[in-house]
Amino acid sequence: MLEEGTGAAHVEANDLLLAALARALRTWGAPESCVITLESHGRDALGETVDGGGTIGWFTSLFPFKLELAASDTREQLGQIRDALRRVPHSGAGYGLLRYLTQAEGLAYPAALSFNYLGRFDAGSSEQSWELAGENMGTQVAPELPRQHDLDLTAIVLAGQLNFSIAFRPGRHRRERISELLALYKSELVAMAKHCHDWASEGAAPGRDIPQTAPAGGDGLSREFTLSELPADDIDRILQSFSDGA
Repeated sequence: MLEEGTGAAHVEANDLLLAALARALRTWGAPESCVITLESHGRDALGETVDGGGTIGWFTSLFPFKLELAASDTREQLGQIRDALRRVPHSGAGYGLLRYLTQAEGLAYPAALSFNYLGRFDAGSSEQSWELAGENMGTQVAPELPRQHDLDLTAIVLAGQLNFSIAFRPGRHRRERISELLALYKSELVAMAKHCHDWASEGAAPGRDIPQTAPAGGDGLSREFTLSELPADDIDRILQSFSDGA
């Protein structure tokens, strides 16, 4: 996740996070291919006639994404996910417009997991005039709202640390299994950072070395997980990539 990995290879933070997640899920016992829900900020330009720049409030888009878990090679995995994400038009915003505004049929899909990388929210950043308040804002989602996914995974960079929160359906997963998944995810992120470091040390041009894939036809508990135990060098590499790709 070095600067060389995000720059020369044209890899963004979401690519790296999802590649590591795919490898963790495969080891955890997930099938070789699964559909997940990806969430993005929803403010990507939809054309010259639609401009949300003059609006305020929380925009978001949720869309289905096929996560391939079968790749055994790290570079192959990263290349597949990177290319698949680049083929999603307007960061998935069109899916919601098509499904909910046109009443089109056949667009519902089953997904057991959702993933959302919120970006970097470091307090005191010279590039930001806003920062997160420290007060408790209470429950964000009504407890009686039916949970749409068995697992909801959110990533965010706060105060120099990469943090994950995961909400899960207790009837489908045990806390011990969730802890196992998060431990695997941490391990894969560390391995991804090492691979990027090795690519840079070899003087490789990851943009050429990473394979290009052909286009493919109720109640929950929450557990917080932080990567603060990562070695300083690894977390610096990860954060450096996020500052470029977020």
